[in-house]
Amino acid sequence: MAYVVPKSANQMVIPVAKFHRELQPLLREELNPLFQIKEVQLINELPKTASNKIMRRSLRDEYLKNRDKQLQESGAQLRAKL
Repeated sequence: MAYVVPKSANQMVIPVAKFHRELQPLLREELNPLFQIKEVQLINELPKTASNKIMRRSLRDEYLKNRDKQLQESGAQLRAKL
């Protein structure tokens, strides 16, 4: 998962799919194949501590919460089909 903070609010208008398509080739050149990014999320700002450090735990918790919600929804859809 990559969190991207645009430099200006105008850049938030770009569709995520288009942004991801444009970003993937750049990342392939720079990153080892083991570290390829599968998801990109645009956010307004990164959560920071009082000492201006990025709160990675907060980002991780939000990601896991969203992933669990998606898994529950897909599980409910599978059960409905049965």
